[in-house]
Amino acid sequence: MSNNLKLGVEVISARLNPKEENSLGDGYGGVNAFVELRFDDQKVKTSTKHDDSSPVWNEKFFFNISDSEDLSNLILEAYVYTKTSNITKSCLGKIRIFGTAFVPYSEAVGLNYPLEKDKWSVFSSSAAIRRELALKVFVTDNPSLKV
Repeated sequence: MSNNLKLGVEVISARLNPKEENSLGDGYGGVNAFVELRFDDQKVKTSTKHDDSSPVWNEKFFFNISDSEDLSNLILEAYVYTKTSNITKSCLGKIRIFGTAFVPYSEAVGLNYPLEKDKWSVFSSSAAIRRELALKVFVTDNPSLKV
């Protein structure tokens, strides 16, 4: 594999609201969502989408791969947060994608991944809530891509 191999991640969108509003009719209302990506000791985040329980980002990020021979052992983590104030955030859920699932750009498609609920999240109490994050994940050796 090439020395300039990169992991590309396109954060497409999320569905953070329940399928149906609960009896109070409040659902999530508008969350101030952003996604934080972690891979190979690197971390990036999307812009924050305000008051939107179905945010769309379509933002691309590229990560350097420190050791392409070890790619199958690396993990991409994506955390979906909501900003609760200017200095605090609450985790709505996360996903983990193992390096064995990374494909070349030509084979990559956007997939909806169900968010794992965090035990400590204030949003994890309702069983009726199905949250998803749509990502397109791929490896590329295109030298023109900037990390």
